[in-house]
Amino acid sequence: MQLPKIKIPKKYLKIGAWVLGVLALLFVAGGAIAYSKREALLNKMVAKAIAKAERDYGLKVKIDEYGFNGLSSVHMNKVSVVPKDRDTLVKISDITVGVKLFPLLFGDVKLSEVNLNKGELNVVMRDTLTNIDFILKRKKKDSTTTKSKVDLSEIASNLLNQVFYKIPDDMEIKNFMMQLNDNDTAFVKFLTTTATIDGGELKSTIKVNDTAAVWHINGNLEPSDKQLDVMLFADGKKVELPYLENKLHTKINFDTVRTQMKDASFSGGDYKISGSWAVKNLLINQPRISVEDIVVPDARVEADMLIGENFVCLDSTSTVFLRNASVHPYLKYTLSPNKIYELKLNAPEQDAQAIFNSFPVGLFESLDGIKVQGKLKYSLDFYLDTALPDSVKFSSTLKPTDFKVLHFGKTDLTKINSDFVYTPYEYGKPMRNINIGPSNPNFTRLDDISPNFKNALLTAEDPSFFRHKGFVEESIRKSIAVNFKEKKFKRGGSTISMQLVK
Repeated sequence: MQLPKIKIPKKYLKIGAWVLGVLALLFVAGGAIAYSKREALLNKMVAKAIAKAERDYGLKVKIDEYGFNGLSSVHMNKVSVVPKDRDTLVKISDITVGVKLFPLLFGDVKLSEVNLNKGELNVVMRDTLTNIDFILKRKKKDSTTTKSKVDLSEIASNLLNQVFYKIPDDMEIKNFMMQLNDNDTAFVKFLTTTATIDGGELKSTIKVNDTAAVWHINGNLEPSDKQLDVMLFADGKKVELPYLENKLHTKINFDTVRTQMKDASFSGGDYKISGSWAVKNLLINQPRISVEDIVVPDARVEADMLIGENFVCLDSTSTVFLRNASVHPYLKYTLSPNKIYELKLNAPEQDAQAIFNSFPVGLFESLDGIKVQGKLKYSLDFYLDTALPDSVKFSSTLKPTDFKVLHFGKTDLTKINSDFVYTPYEYGKPMRNINIGPSNPNFTRLDDISPNFKNALLTAEDPSFFRHKGFVEESIRKSIAVNFKEKKFKRGGSTISMQLVK
């Protein structure tokens, strides 16, 4: 089948050609004029930016030399940023920044290249003053202004776009130093000797505290697709965070940390971000948490985050993996009209031994080495509307199937049935050892205690002791409601069983 030929009069073809020719000529002429005036426009923009930085943020910005390098790149020499009455924040010897022309026509600033040679970012904290006060004060000032209703999903989308727009297609950074001085008590220095992006591949070498360690952040970046896959690791040793150890007396190290973003787009009116996070051989040492090192050999999170008009949510399709055990979390925070907190945990039926093996080593030291059989299934449901705290919902269900303890771990929990030594603590210090058992002349067996006394004690402390399974959900619900309304700990919800376990 042949389509009929459409004859266009030559007169109209000539008119069309003339129109296109005139438009092309105007475009070329406009481009030529803009090109010839671009240095003047750049001078005006730089002067305006410097004036705004000093007026709005109290920053003294100085650029010794600047100018165009090619069609869409700007080259700058000897750049410095000094907050008023503070230490120098930024110094850059040489930097070139290029932007993509086509997105610029629609108002989007997307970077095409970044080349930086020798620079410093220096954060100094002295008592209550820092040289980044201008950021903190600006945020505080902005928070006091009255704003119209905002859509959190739009904010998240715009923020993420701005982050990915600023990832260049090509990047080369040499000798960029980032350092933090916290009241002369905690220091950390990161010298990026090289960092490159070439064809979406990220490679970097970072020296930590001169010769303490060499880190690498490597991976792949696809800004146009909102995708990334990066990993942090160190040469020949674990990645350590010395600043936290000096500042918070907390030791943290790990073999690798990997972060992936797989997708970010609107779905049914909500903004959905899908990604994952994984860590290998994480070690935490903090005496307030445990006297032993806490070790997590393998942990991974597959996360789907939903951001709506007035809420932020970690969807139940997310999964947390600890070794061979898994749990599906659901977290939701609603901002308006009332603040609402929701938490759900769903651990499908799985091997009980795999669950106990997944517990971080050192966190539950009394269970180290425990042997069990059977399967376990767990679910938790929590809902708190801050406008109606007395209606708080809380339910926790552990369902065993053929579950049995074959061998107790480091702590033999059956010792409560025989003689043992109890050491009470006050303000973290042991008071004295008390023998619990017939060897103590003040010891009385439970069967020898008056039933009236036992019932009175249980009525006051735990009236359903012989009927509940360790938890009294109504007591926990009331505890949550009272403590929330009082804004401090006022009422506990523990049973005697829970106190014995603790």
